Parts: sequence; C-alpha cells; structure tokens
Amino acid sequence: MDDLPTGWPATELARHEPRWVDEDTATASSRSPSQDDATEAASAHAAAAAAMSAEPAGGPAPDSLDMPEFMRRAQRQARWNRPVVKVALGLVSVLLAVLLSLQVMLHFRDALSALHPPLRSTLTALCGVTGCEIKPWKRIDALSIDSTSLNPMGSGGYKLSLALRNKTAVEVAAPSVELSLTDANGAPLARRVVGPEAMSPALTQVGAESEQTLSLVFTTGGQRVSGYSVNIFYP
Repeated sequence: MDDLPTGWPATELARHEPRWVDEDTATASSRSPSQDDATEAASAHAAAAAAMSAEPAGGPAPDSLDMPEFMRRAQRQARWNRPVVKVALGLVSVLLAVLLSLQVMLHFRDALSALHPPLRSTLTALCGVTGCEIKPWKRIDALSIDSTSLNPMGSGGYKLSLALRNKTAVEVAAPSVELSLTDANGAPLARRVVGPEAMSPALTQVGAESEQTLSLVFTTGGQRVSGYSVNIFYP
C-alpha cells in the first residue's frame, strides 16, 4: 500500500487490496457443472445397488405376485397332467383297489368259500398270512325244521328228534338248537341251548339241498314235561 502513488481514489485502493478465499470454496467453485452431475449420478447408482443387495434373496418375484389367479390354476393343472404324476396316481389307484379287494375277500371268506369252491385254496392261503380261519357259512334262512318229536324214555328221560333241512345249493353251518320245556299248566319248566356238536350225530355243516335227522337225549330230574318248542339259531 505504501508503494501506491499518493492521490489515488479509494476505489482504486480497494481494487488492489489482496482477497483471502477459503480453500474448500475455491475448490468447489473450480469444479465444472459436468463434474457435479457425474458425481451425483455415481452416488445414485451406488445407492440403488445397495438397496438391491439389501432385498431378501428368497423374496417373491414381482411376476409371481402379479400373476392372475387363472394362470396359477393353469400351472397347477399342468403339474397334475404331467406323465410322471399320472403314472404315479395310476399305480396308487391300482394298489388301493387290490387292497380293498383283499379286504372284501377276507371279510366274506366263509360265504365266498361256500359259493365259489375254486376260491377256497386262495382264501386258505390268505388266511395263512393274516391268521384268519375259514368256517362253514352261517346262513340261517337256508335252514328249516321239517319235523320234531319228544318221546319219554323212562326214569325221567326224554328223546328229542328233529329233521333239519338245507334248502339251498350250498353247504351251510350247522345251527344251535334251543329247546324250551313247559309243564302241564303251560308254565316254563326249563330252557336249554344245545350246540350242533352235542347232537347226534355231531355236525359242523349241513350239506347242500339235504335233510339231516338229529336227536338229543336228556333228563328233567323227575319233572314231567307236557309241552316243548324248538328253535334253531347261530350264536
């Protein structure tokens, strides 16, 4: 300032006075607009990349969220129509049908053995595996009592005779016999149930379209019998 010529106006002195500028401001002001735009673009790209990396990897895709319901149904139907699925379903159906048939055969094994004798060996083999047993078919409507008689035998003994008929073309199981006795006043005197093995002859089954005569000898302990009734049944 001392070197300046004297007599200069104040404005001239202000023009030649040194200026102190902040370094960051000078640096910022020295950047061009194109550099600022590039920096902002890089920052935005980095922020977008960070947001994408933060999204869960297993999240649903936008396409699946926006898929209409009819397209989802079509995809499910397409999965069920695949050849592998059809073959698997067919095998399962066949297996279930076989198991159901075996169950029905075992449940009705006595009737099937009587109605279809060729199946008896197969049913016997199945029962050997499952532990069941094939018995004569119990069909009470196939049997009828043709005639009965009750005759005294002395010393308070009686003999019951009955003719049992099988009306069908298949063998059926022999029934049990229920014998009811009454006194002279018609009051019940005794009731007895006799299995087919206790009759004479002992039976396990009655042949097809046949008649079988059975008898039973018993005592009443000195009580006189005036009336009786006979029924057959399966216990």
